[in-house]
Amino acid sequence: MKPTQQKPARVSFVDDSNFDDLVIGASLPTVVVFRYLATGDGLTKTLEEFSRRLSQRVVFFELDANRSPGTARRFDVISFPYAMLFSRGVIERMVNERAILDLLWHLEERFGQKDE
Repeated sequence: MKPTQQKPARVSFVDDSNFDDLVIGASLPTVVVFRYLATGDGLTKTLEEFSRRLSQRVVFFELDANRSPGTARRFDVISFPYAMLFSRGVIERMVNERAILDLLWHLEERFGQKDE
């Protein structure tokens, strides 16, 4: 039997029009990384890797604050990148650029697959 290759997970974009439905209404823990003029840089690749590792346990989104300033203002986000972890629509944790990787490792420790 051929081994299957797992495709890298995609981190979707969320915006002012769908934020409440996709983030606040989510049943899974949800990470939103607020970016300004978001590009496919190293942070995006890191988010995709963690999204793949935590697939079906944590949802990841990016929000371009340049295109969706209303949501950034709503949560008083003034520096970028900035990440928020939502659980059942409530902010559980907020971190600035320096702590985003710490948040991702925390999530992997908390929600990652356990060795059997």
